Amino acid sequence: MTESTRELLIKAKALIDTPSKWCRDSYARDAAGEKIKLVCDPRVVSWCIMGALRAVALRCTDRRWETTYTACSDVVRRVSSPSDFVKFNDDPATTHADIMALFDRAIESCDEDNQNEQQQVR
Repeated sequence: MTESTRELLIKAKALIDTPSKWCRDSYARDAAGEKIKLVCDPRVVSWCIMGALRAVALRCTDRRWETTYTACSDVVRRVSSPSDFVKFNDDPATTHADIMALFDRAIESCDEDNQNEQQQVR
């Protein structure tokens, strides 16, 4: 069964659901705060928003990771202000709560898209 974009966004949000599991200026970091290039490396304990999206996409076995990542990042980009969510993540003024709110908006956007699709079918 193919996971929906909404379900994948929820999983990515869960990866960084506490401040200690979220990072800036790197896709992923280990427990010592060192940058890790591979987001699925078992040493990773924190991710930036893009790293979390990539990690979830790479774990998705029922479709190509690039397609999954693009679908998720497109939704996040659509609800992000500014639209460059990587810069937003790395901005020193951005808080963990801001990142969680961005995920919430992206998930809500998926819900709205699903409602619109259902109304069009009727």
